[in-house]
Amino acid sequence: MPIFYTKIQSESHIIEQCTTGGLYSPVTNTNSPDVGYTYVIEESQDSIGKSLGNIRYRFSNYDADINGNTHLDLTCYYTQNPMNENIPGLSPYTSISFERGKLLSKEYRDHNDNVYKKEVYNYKRTPHLPLLTAYQYMIFFGLDGSDSQYKYATLGWLPHTHTASYLPVSVTETIRSTTGQTVAYTTRTYEYNSHKMLKRETCSMSDGTQEVTTYKYPFDYTKYNWMTNANIMEPVIEKELTAGGLTRTETSNYASTNNGIPYVQKRTVKQGSSIKTDFEVSQVDDYGNPTEMTVNGISNILYWGPSRTATADKGRKCNLYATEISLGFWNASNNYRL
Repeated sequence: MPIFYTKIQSESHIIEQCTTGGLYSPVTNTNSPDVGYTYVIEESQDSIGKSLGNIRYRFSNYDADINGNTHLDLTCYYTQNPMNENIPGLSPYTSISFERGKLLSKEYRDHNDNVYKKEVYNYKRTPHLPLLTAYQYMIFFGLDGSDSQYKYATLGWLPHTHTASYLPVSVTETIRSTTGQTVAYTTRTYEYNSHKMLKRETCSMSDGTQEVTTYKYPFDYTKYNWMTNANIMEPVIEKELTAGGLTRTETSNYASTNNGIPYVQKRTVKQGSSIKTDFEVSQVDDYGNPTEMTVNGISNILYWGPSRTATADKGRKCNLYATEISLGFWNASNNYRL
């Protein structure tokens, strides 16, 4: 753990402070050696306490997990006496707790304790190198009575505390009969892009069929550099599902308000040679909320309140300008908004 030691001496009085937890809350790293349970059972019971079945969860921990892997802390590297103080017994550790506490499996059991469904999860560290971080703490210095000379102070920290990202790479679901025989299974595998976001999901089923879903984001298109440059990375621009020789593609076209807020201007669905427009936005307010849009060929005029939206008008020929005139928001003769 981060260590802190300070020694203040004034004449014959000496004050020593020593802590292995840091005098203040950490600001750069929240890793900890503490982890919860390895094995948890969640049971449902009826009104008289009879079991209706249970779910058994297994998590990664210090000991060997269901895959035979252990998740122990690494050998520590630390600085303890930067000012040559003699402080024995202060040895921080480096933590890889990011590997612990991850859900590895779920078993669903009936009232007779027979497993009828099981899910198994596998993870993989992202290709990025583990981040080596350091706690940051204020250093206190004691002063002598004349405030002219610093006295003893020592700070210890962990410059090699490992942090990393683990993402699920597969989830396998197995369905079993009452006799324990496997009836069906489904395996989902996941691939990620360099931004640690889902790029491809493949679902393979026991009947030999397969579904593949791919995702594209703003950084996959040069026309959306304005979103990427603003660190707006998560909106899905294109989602494509392929199954049974057919492909269905959902595309969201983004635009921005005058002050740079992105909004979905149009969403289309393509299946084969058929292209359908789910909705198209004609006007938005300053926050990117649609005020005039067409949904399935029907025009909608929307007004946004603090907690909900109200549809002011709906019809094939309505528009925002005509609706605001009818509501008294515009002076039609002088063409200005009241």
